[in-house]
Amino acid sequence: MDAVVEKVNSKAVFLIDVRTEREWNSGHAKGAIHFELSKIQKGGTPELPRDAKIYLYCRSGNRSGIANDILKKAGFKNTENLGGLSDWQALGGEIEK
Repeated sequence: MDAVVEKVNSKAVFLIDVRTEREWNSGHAKGAIHFELSKIQKGGTPELPRDAKIYLYCRSGNRSGIANDILKKAGFKNTENLGGLSDWQALGGEIEK
């Protein structure tokens, strides 16, 4: 299991799924928080510490990249685009519905 997955599982870092509610309901990374890109684009931010380590993912990595850029501009200091849900699985992460 990859260190990222271990950190998410131990709640040492946050994992945010920026996909739509329909995508979320079809299956998401275990331990993830759902916070759609559309909310972030409208100025919403997750209620998390601005200095917390946050990984973001979507289906392919495109939307999570956009979300990453917006959150950095909003003052989040330690965000990273993890890519897509398949990247999470490739690291050994579990999917739940």
